[in-house]
Amino acid sequence: MLFSGSLLGQIAFAAPNERVNLACIGIGFRGGEIIKELYKTGLCNVVALCDVDIGAKHTQEILHMFPHAKRYQDFRKMFDDISSEIDAVSIGTPDFSHFAIAMTALDLGKHVYVEKPLAHTFLENELLMKKAAKSPKLATQMGNQGHSEANYFQFKAWKEAGIIKDVTRIDAHMNMPRRWHSWDPQIKNFPEAEPIPETLDWDLWQMHTMGHTYNKDFVNGQWRCWYDFGMGALGDWGAHILDTAHEFLEMGLPTRVEAVKLEGHNSFFFPYVQHHKIQLSTKEKLSSRGCNLVRRIK
Repeated sequence: MLFSGSLLGQIAFAAPNERVNLACIGIGFRGGEIIKELYKTGLCNVVALCDVDIGAKHTQEILHMFPHAKRYQDFRKMFDDISSEIDAVSIGTPDFSHFAIAMTALDLGKHVYVEKPLAHTFLENELLMKKAAKSPKLATQMGNQGHSEANYFQFKAWKEAGIIKDVTRIDAHMNMPRRWHSWDPQIKNFPEAEPIPETLDWDLWQMHTMGHTYNKDFVNGQWRCWYDFGMGALGDWGAHILDTAHEFLEMGLPTRVEAVKLEGHNSFFFPYVQHHKIQLSTKEKLSSRGCNLVRRIK
């Protein structure tokens, strides 16, 4: 139960029969923020919390907020036990595990909110979209917090007012080392094995990836750098800095993607410096539009 003076204590709840029972998979860091925002709507009951590292320090805040929610370390076990008690699922796990969890939830007839990026590969994205299309009664949403922030609506207003028009090129930049490790690009192997934290189910964390020994630079945000787990700057930050323009300029799918510059990478992790040129189709008369995504952290 939440205390009235807590962060989420002043919520106007919908009537009990208007709320959905929500199971949350991935409850630390960004996953935890998602849970708070969904709960603040007053439209859901948090009935289950699931995390492969459910005993870790970064999961405790959410566990304390919802002490009566059932707790699980394995999402498969959770679905087996209480699928009938769940209406919807939020997924705030690393990129590479979105697909398996979301597909399972859809197969079980659950509404799904999954954090961006939708999945780890083009094929996974296509399969999820086809699955959602076959389940029109299920609400499905890929999350991007920028959709609810002021710049999103400001750009929309400028476009509708004709202030932004006739755009033929967009340049998008990100130059922070956030969530990027400091491994030498000349490394010849993955980092050496370290002791697995007692709270973590390391085998389950890896899901369907090729199999790794544990290292702290694989988890808690560091996974974003590695080919096996993350999406690099394009999947991590491109989803944010290109999103608003892509939405309101009605760009279509890419027709060409060119890596103009790649520096500081190898067979294991994404480049420290990357410059991509992306050509897109559009719904408007222009045959194509150009978009540059530049990431530089050195």
